Amino acid sequence: MDAVVHGVHTNLAVSLPGVVVSYDAAARTANIQPAVDRLLPLADDPDTDVPEKLPVLQGVPVCWPCGTNFAILGELSAGDPVLLVCQDRDISAWRDTGKRSVPGDNSMHSWASAVAIPGLRADAGVLPTIPGDAAALASVVLQELQELRTAINQLAASYNLHAHAALGAPPSTLLTPVPYVTSTPAEVASAILKLGG
Repeated sequence: MDAVVHGVHTNLAVSLPGVVVSYDAAARTANIQPAVDRLLPLADDPDTDVPEKLPVLQGVPVCWPCGTNFAILGELSAGDPVLLVCQDRDISAWRDTGKRSVPGDNSMHSWASAVAIPGLRADAGVLPTIPGDAAALASVVLQELQELRTAINQLAASYNLHAHAALGAPPSTLLTPVPYVTSTPAEVASAILKLGG
């Protein structure tokens, strides 16, 4: 019985850190190498475990935060760490339809149904540099555009009121008037946030 329980535990996959081998941005899937080996007992000495490297997992779905009306997308490069999470049951049918489904087989906690969550980092890992792209609240951007419009119109008013006096002649406006900004800034909100690309 102990040997059976040990065998079940040995082959039970729940979660592990992984390292991205390659990333498919269009499909939002990655090939990922599990970063921690599993331990298997020696055939002739069950009390001694030896490490075994797990194979690269192919086409693992990457879980970017998203919903019906928003998405936060990023890029993954080879070597980026992720958290691999294995599903309780086969999710291949659900992946195809997004609807309640019957598992395709009886496998449980299988690496074939793993998903990847970006962000897990080792203590010795180097944090990424801040990307050149930046995100701002739409309300802040809209307010700044409105303030810019006001400043431009104040400058235009000062310019248009400025007059030069010719020697021996009454003052006359010699400059072409600058048009005022009359349009209202358009909506600047976006449902998709994409950084670093």
